[in-house]
Amino acid sequence: MPTKWIIGIIILSTAGIIALAAWQQQKRLPELEARRPPPQESVPAGLLNRDKDGNAPANPLEFAKLFENLKPAKQECFRELFGEERLNEILKGETFIPSPDDNAIIGECLLAGATFVESGTSTPAEPTEE
Repeated sequence: MPTKWIIGIIILSTAGIIALAAWQQQKRLPELEARRPPPQESVPAGLLNRDKDGNAPANPLEFAKLFENLKPAKQECFRELFGEERLNEILKGETFIPSPDDNAIIGECLLAGATFVESGTSTPAEPTEE
Protein backbone atom coordinates (compact mmCIF):
# COMPACT_ATOMS: atom_id res chain seq x y z
CA MET A 1 0.00 0.00 0.00
CA PRO A 2 2.79 2.56 0.65
CA THR A 3 3.96 2.11 -2.98
CA LYS A 4 0.53 3.15 -4.23
CA TRP A 5 0.66 6.23 -2.01
CA ILE A 6 4.09 7.20 -3.33
CA ILE A 7 3.00 6.76 -6.96
CA GLY A 8 -0.16 8.79 -6.28
CA ILE A 9 1.82 11.61 -4.67
CA ILE A 10 4.28 11.70 -7.59
CA ILE A 11 1.42 11.81 -10.11
CA LEU A 12 -0.40 14.58 -8.21
CA SER A 13 2.82 16.57 -7.80
CA THR A 14 3.60 16.30 -11.50
CA ALA A 15 0.07 17.37 -12.44
CA GLY A 16 0.30 20.29 -10.02
CA ILE A 17 3.62 21.48 -11.46
CA ILE A 18 2.26 21.28 -15.02
CA ALA A 19 -0.91 23.15 -14.02
CA LEU A 20 1.13 25.87 -12.27
CA ALA A 21 3.38 26.32 -15.32
CA ALA A 22 0.35 26.55 -17.66
CA TRP A 23 -1.35 29.06 -15.35
CA GLN A 24 1.77 31.29 -15.26
CA GLN A 25 2.09 31.18 -19.06
CA GLN A 26 -1.57 32.21 -19.37
CA LYS A 27 -0.83 35.19 -17.14
CA ARG A 28 2.09 36.19 -19.41
CA LEU A 29 0.14 35.73 -22.65
CA PRO A 30 -0.94 39.42 -23.03
CA GLU A 31 2.65 40.56 -22.50
CA LEU A 32 3.97 38.07 -25.07
CA GLU A 33 1.32 39.06 -27.61
CA ALA A 34 2.19 42.74 -27.14
CA ARG A 35 5.84 41.97 -27.96
CA ARG A 36 5.01 39.93 -31.08
CA PRO A 37 5.99 41.77 -34.28
CA PRO A 38 3.11 42.80 -36.53
CA PRO A 39 2.34 40.43 -39.41
CA GLN A 40 4.20 41.15 -42.63
CA GLU A 41 2.45 42.38 -45.75
CA SER A 42 1.83 39.97 -48.58
CA VAL A 43 4.36 41.88 -50.74
CA PRO A 44 7.39 43.38 -48.93
CA ALA A 45 7.65 47.13 -49.45
CA GLY A 46 11.16 46.89 -50.93
CA LEU A 47 9.86 44.92 -53.92
CA LEU A 48 7.45 47.62 -55.00
CA ASN A 49 8.43 50.93 -56.51
CA ARG A 50 6.82 52.78 -53.59
CA ASP A 51 6.81 52.11 -49.87
CA LYS A 52 3.83 52.49 -47.50
CA ASP A 53 4.25 56.26 -47.31
CA GLY A 54 4.44 56.68 -51.08
CA ASN A 55 8.19 57.41 -51.09
CA ALA A 56 10.57 55.67 -53.43
CA PRO A 57 12.71 53.19 -51.50
CA ALA A 58 16.49 53.38 -51.74
CA ASN A 59 16.88 50.16 -53.74
CA PRO A 60 13.65 49.14 -55.47
CA LEU A 61 13.36 46.09 -57.65
CA GLU A 62 12.28 47.50 -60.97
CA PHE A 63 11.02 45.31 -63.77
CA ALA A 64 12.57 47.60 -66.40
CA LYS A 65 16.08 47.10 -64.96
CA LEU A 66 15.54 43.37 -64.74
CA PHE A 67 14.34 43.31 -68.35
CA GLU A 68 17.41 45.27 -69.57
CA ASN A 69 19.76 42.63 -68.13
CA LEU A 70 18.04 39.64 -69.76
CA LYS A 71 19.35 37.80 -72.80
CA PRO A 72 17.55 38.64 -76.07
CA ALA A 73 15.82 35.24 -76.14
CA LYS A 74 14.21 35.86 -72.76
CA GLN A 75 13.28 39.42 -73.74
CA GLU A 76 11.56 37.97 -76.80
CA CYS A 77 9.64 35.57 -74.55
CA PHE A 78 8.28 38.54 -72.59
CA ARG A 79 7.35 40.29 -75.84
CA GLU A 80 5.46 37.22 -77.05
CA LEU A 81 3.60 36.47 -73.83
CA PHE A 82 2.86 40.02 -72.62
CA GLY A 83 2.45 41.52 -76.07
CA GLU A 84 4.44 44.51 -77.28
CA GLU A 85 1.88 47.08 -76.09
CA ARG A 86 1.50 45.65 -72.56
CA LEU A 87 5.28 45.22 -72.20
CA ASN A 88 5.91 48.86 -73.17
CA GLU A 89 3.27 49.93 -70.64
CA ILE A 90 4.98 47.88 -67.91
CA LEU A 91 8.46 49.16 -68.78
CA LYS A 92 7.32 52.82 -68.79
CA GLY A 93 5.20 52.64 -65.65
CA GLU A 94 6.67 53.69 -62.33
CA THR A 95 4.80 51.09 -60.34
CA PHE A 96 4.31 47.57 -61.54
CA ILE A 97 2.51 45.22 -59.19
CA PRO A 98 2.28 41.90 -61.01
CA SER A 99 -0.96 39.98 -60.97
CA PRO A 100 -0.91 36.18 -60.56
CA ASP A 101 -1.10 35.88 -64.37
CA ASP A 102 1.83 38.31 -64.72
CA ASN A 103 3.81 36.28 -62.18
CA ALA A 104 3.18 33.13 -64.20
CA ILE A 105 4.47 34.83 -67.36
CA ILE A 106 7.52 36.21 -65.55
CA GLY A 107 8.35 32.79 -64.12
CA GLU A 108 7.86 31.07 -67.47
CA CYS A 109 10.11 33.52 -69.30
CA LEU A 110 12.84 33.58 -66.66
CA LEU A 111 12.97 29.78 -66.63
CA ALA A 112 12.70 29.40 -70.42
CA GLY A 113 15.55 27.26 -71.70
CA ALA A 114 16.64 26.24 -68.20
CA THR A 115 17.74 22.69 -67.67
CA PHE A 116 17.40 20.83 -64.41
CA VAL A 117 19.57 17.94 -63.33
CA GLU A 118 18.19 15.18 -61.14
CA SER A 119 20.12 14.84 -57.89
CA GLY A 120 21.17 11.56 -56.35
CA THR A 121 21.96 8.34 -58.17
CA SER A 122 19.53 8.80 -61.05
CA THR A 123 20.74 9.76 -64.51
CA PRO A 124 20.67 13.45 -65.47
CA ALA A 125 17.56 14.73 -67.20
CA GLU A 126 17.83 15.42 -70.89
CA PRO A 127 18.11 19.15 -71.59
CA THR A 128 15.11 20.61 -73.34
CA GLU A 129 14.88 23.80 -75.31
CA GLU A 130 11.62 25.67 -75.65
